[in-house]
Amino acid sequence: VRDNDEESVRLLIAKEGKDILDKRYGYAARTPFLLAAEEGHVGVMKVIHERKPDVLKQTDEYGENALHWAAEYGRLAAVNQLLSWDPKLIDARGKRGNTPFIMAAGNGHVDVLEPMYAEGGEKLLTQTN
Repeated sequence: VRDNDEESVRLLIAKEGKDILDKRYGYAARTPFLLAAEEGHVGVMKVIHERKPDVLKQTDEYGENALHWAAEYGRLAAVNQLLSWDPKLIDARGKRGNTPFIMAAGNGHVDVLEPMYAEGGEKLLTQTN
């Protein structure tokens, strides 16, 4: 996933099965899909999503989804892809009260804020805890 190698991801899923997409790795116990979103690897995200569409529901140990990760790291193409799959991802609040919009704003990713603002992200600027 980190190498942005779509073919290797396809082969690994074929060999190991879709359950490998639920495995957790490293910091925040992220899945391969969350890692791909963090890195902005849209092609890998598409491969994973095609094989297992419910990856959009995955969260890390802090309750943050793929849109949180893409927004935090300013991955515009990944943000756009995630919003096209499910605009409601923007409504998610992690265990710390952060929305993807807050994550992007806090890291100065103005270009990423624009598509989220268009989806109603401005109402999500308030942190809950």
